[in-house]
Amino acid sequence: MARTLIVGIDTVAGSSLAQQLAKRSEVSGLWFSGPKSHQGCQTGRVDSESLRKEAAAADVVVFCGGAAQSSWDPGFGDFTSERQWLSECIDAVHSAGRRLVLISSDAVFCGPWVFHDDDSSAFASDRFAKTILKYESLVAGVADSLIVRTNITGTTAGSFVAETVDAIRDVRLVKVDAVTFATPIGPENFAAALAGCLDGGTTGYVNIAGAERSTPFHFAMALANHLNLPSEQIQSVAGNKKTVERSMRCNRLRDERDLHAPLMRSMLECLAEALDDQRQLSVAA
Repeated sequence: MARTLIVGIDTVAGSSLAQQLAKRSEVSGLWFSGPKSHQGCQTGRVDSESLRKEAAAADVVVFCGGAAQSSWDPGFGDFTSERQWLSECIDAVHSAGRRLVLISSDAVFCGPWVFHDDDSSAFASDRFAKTILKYESLVAGVADSLIVRTNITGTTAGSFVAETVDAIRDVRLVKVDAVTFATPIGPENFAAALAGCLDGGTTGYVNIAGAERSTPFHFAMALANHLNLPSEQIQSVAGNKKTVERSMRCNRLRDERDLHAPLMRSMLECLAEALDDQRQLSVAA
């Protein structure tokens, strides 16, 4: 089986992929911000020496930086990891003759139509989109590279889901975007789909997303209902903003890999389970 290096194993994307791949192949990981360990996976802080060494020992290098964060998360837009390490990662991959995968974002899209295809060029013109597209172009220049556009919605501290659920439980008003449409996907479904792409040697651009289009507001309402939490504290925010359309269609996943985008209900179930596990760990601590 192929050996995979995950650069950014401390991200939701990197962590979920490590859990998926470690069940059946060798995985190593380098973290950006804080120590991250996984059973059966050797990890360490990213630095120039480790990056060159681990890339040379791997068959595939997956880069999970700021663009891999959900575009719905309050902290989205920090691309420090890409700025500091992506070019060096590209050099290491090129020198070793390895395959490179970049986890990118649905934030490159803006509309006007819904459900962007894998080759859609309906790009946004804001600063975030331009920055992400610049990093994508660097990776696109690497032979046999893969660029994955996604919106992984997890439950880590500071995420959209965690912040919303905490506000409801603390009986605080939470104002949620009601005009930015996307097709979010949970970490487990994302990792399983990406593993299928890695196994199949997928290159170019591919969308990995959920099957159903939603705004953060409608998603928050659905999640509150699924968790049996009150929804009166969730306030929709639209203002004078124009609708932003980031929803994606996963044609290549379906046609080439026979993989199908998950429905929102299965995602809500997984998020509810993850939130329950976190609460139990918090109580135990």
